[in-house]
Amino acid sequence: MPALAIAFAFIFLHPAYAGEFVFDVKKDELIGSEKGKLIVAEDGIEFRAQNPKESRRWPYTDIKSIDLASPRKLVVKTYEDSGWKLGADREYSFEISGGEIGRELYDFLLGKIERALTIRIPFSSQAYVYELKVKHRHRFGGCHGTLKIAEDRIVYDTENARDRRVWLYRDIESFGSGNPFNIRISTYTETYTFDLKERMSEQVYDFIWERVYRVRLSATCEPAPKDGGRGAAEQTRSLP
Repeated sequence: MPALAIAFAFIFLHPAYAGEFVFDVKKDELIGSEKGKLIVAEDGIEFRAQNPKESRRWPYTDIKSIDLASPRKLVVKTYEDSGWKLGADREYSFEISGGEIGRELYDFLLGKIERALTIRIPFSSQAYVYELKVKHRHRFGGCHGTLKIAEDRIVYDTENARDRRVWLYRDIESFGSGNPFNIRISTYTETYTFDLKERMSEQVYDFIWERVYRVRLSATCEPAPKDGGRGAAEQTRSLP
C-alpha cells in the first residue's frame, strides 16, 4: 500500500487520532432510527446524522451523564427537556455498528466528565482484592451477582447486563452498611443496595471505607464527620 494511502487510513480510521473517537452509529428513536457518525472530541460529543436536520452537538457542560451501556451502546443524557416525558431530561441512545467502546475511550471520558459515568463494561483492572456474593435489591425482586473490590474501583458483575456497574472510588458519593449483611453504594446518579450472602468482615469494610473517603477528604481537606446528617453511618468506620 502506498505511504499516502497508509497515512490516510490512519488519520481517518484510527479511533483515537488527534483526541477524537469516531464511530458509525444508529440513533434509536421511539419510531424509527437515524444513522450517522458519533464523534467524541476534546470539546464535546457530536452526532453527525445522514439527515442534517437530525444532527446534534453537545459541549461536555451540556451533558448531564453518559452511560457506557455495553461495548456497542452509548447513551448521552442531556439537560434538554423530553418532549414526551414530563419533567424528564432527554436521552440519546446510540448503537455502534463500526468498532466498539474500548478502554481508551473510557479513560478519555474520565478526564472530560465531572459527573459520574455510568459504566456497565468491566474493563480490565488490577487483581481484585475481595469478592462478595450479593443480591442487588430491585423495587420488585432483585438480581444476583458478585461485588469485585479492587484498589481503584468496585465492580458489580451480574448476568443481568442492565444492572452491571463499575464505580471508581472517586465517583462514589457515599458508602455504608446497616449491618454485616448489607452494603449501600451511592453515586450522584443512583443508589445500589446489596444483601450480602456471607457476613462482611471489618477488614473488607475498612478497605472500602478508606478508599471512598480518602479520595473525598483529600479533595476537601476536611475531617470526616462522625455523626449527624445523611451519610453519618457510612462515614463511621466500624461495622454495626
